[in-house]
Amino acid sequence: MRSSPTCSPFEDAVMNATVNIACLLAIAFGGGIAHAQTGNPAGQPALTPERRPGVPVASAINDADRLFVQQASMGGNAEMELGRLAQRRAVAPFVRAFGERMVAEHGDAGKKLRAIARDAGLPAPDGQDAEQTAVAADLARRTSDFEEAYLQRQLADHQRAAHLYEWEIDAGQNEALKAFARETLPTIFDHLLEVRRIAPMRPDAARPSKMP
Repeated sequence: MRSSPTCSPFEDAVMNATVNIACLLAIAFGGGIAHAQTGNPAGQPALTPERRPGVPVASAINDADRLFVQQASMGGNAEMELGRLAQRRAVAPFVRAFGERMVAEHGDAGKKLRAIARDAGLPAPDGQDAEQTAVAADLARRTSDFEEAYLQRQLADHQRAAHLYEWEIDAGQNEALKAFARETLPTIFDHLLEVRRIAPMRPDAARPSKMP
């Protein structure tokens, strides 16, 4: 009898992130989001303002936009905190470099998003949610396995972010927010490719060898 395939911790993280973001969007939008999932161009999330039936108001805000600003802001804040932690705690130079990149690029994206959200009259959280705070606390306590845990979290978080940005592009209402999501999504994918590239690398390969 053939044994069932097993997933690596990194694959498990990606699968969990995908399920989490799908559940979050389903709860936020109810049945209306199903139209976007099936690719129906006339489908809009619930409560989307319309200029006329089936034609949304380009500058208006819908539930997809509100959720996007909230989740993307908190996600970016979390990435910057974890990136600073990686710069302090990681031993492998490539992990420290990745953390530095996360601080810089998520910081720049966060500034753009806050400006767009402010113009749209939407509050952009300047903190994190309870899960993200707990993750940061857990990583701060780790020692020898910090790099592996940090990269595993980065893989899951960027997979989740990619789904979130794709949903905003498909289901959002406000053109400025949708344009921001389209502009930023390639960077999210680039981060995801980078963490997939460096995750299999052994962190201790970069550690200085001990003298006999």
